[in-house]
Amino acid sequence: MATVLVIKQLASGTVTIARNPIYTAPAATSTIVNDITFINTSAATSQVVNVWVNDQRVVPVDLVLLPKYMLVLDDVITLGSGDEVFASTTTASILDYVVNGVEET
Repeated sequence: MATVLVIKQLASGTVTIARNPIYTAPAATSTIVNDITFINTSAATSQVVNVWVNDQRVVPVDLVLLPKYMLVLDDVITLGSGDEVFASTTTASILDYVVNGVEET
């Protein structure tokens, strides 16, 4: 069976207060995450951002993102089947995200 590579937006949405997955690599799939962008949509409130791959942090603890600023994580992250990227923030419905990359099946 031939390997299939699909370049795509892997996930998007709004980060919650609790640590929750923002992307989970599908079964029988390897994933390369090219970048993750977080956007603080608030005009007045800074947001604390925490990001993990499985149980490993990929940003400093409680990174502060100023109002109307964005954070782009552009280090390549490799994920195996079932691996997850998690995020949390201080206020629900304010911090948007987009995950871009390649899935190989």
